[in-house]
Amino acid sequence: MADLLLLTALKYEAAAIAKRLGDVQLRVIGPRAVGLERVDPTGCRGVIMAGLAGALDPALAIGDVVVDERSDLAIPSGPWRRATLHTAADLISTVEQKRRLFAETGAAVVDMENAAVRAFAARHSVPFLGIRAVSDRADEPLDPTTLGWIDADGALRTGRLVLDVCRRPGSIPSLVRLGKRSNIAAAALAEAVERIVKANC
Repeated sequence: MADLLLLTALKYEAAAIAKRLGDVQLRVIGPRAVGLERVDPTGCRGVIMAGLAGALDPALAIGDVVVDERSDLAIPSGPWRRATLHTAADLISTVEQKRRLFAETGAAVVDMENAAVRAFAARHSVPFLGIRAVSDRADEPLDPTTLGWIDADGALRTGRLVLDVCRRPGSIPSLVRLGKRSNIAAAALAEAVERIVKANC
């Protein structure tokens, strides 16, 4: 597995995957792939971009896994679907934004890194695979302040999170719900990544 390079945007995602895979190259590149320039793909035979995503397709549920249909690596049969992943420059947080984007693109989910990493892999002539697990459904809004809780290295900014909660204590129930759903999605993602990595060994 050592010659596969696995990338995530968040340390939280990386930690979930690392529990299942101990001998794969794992790098955290931050939201919007801002740390991608620090990654050296020399010698690797495949790049996998893995993480959580927001559903655009109303048929997707929390924890459902979607693999980028433009992936090059082997994809074993499993409880996931191949579909279009849309990469947005900013957080898509409202139900209306999701509905409009789904109508315009037909993409199953939305993220902020996949297209950048796919282009990076293409520049280096390395096979690519993108994989995402749904952490918020198409009919659910996402609090836009959540993006501010993550720093450029993909780590949780605890102080910022606590400050926001103190300012808006009414947001605690939705925050707890988000945490539970993210845990479900991260577990599904890690399991899928493990199976896909082993299929490409």
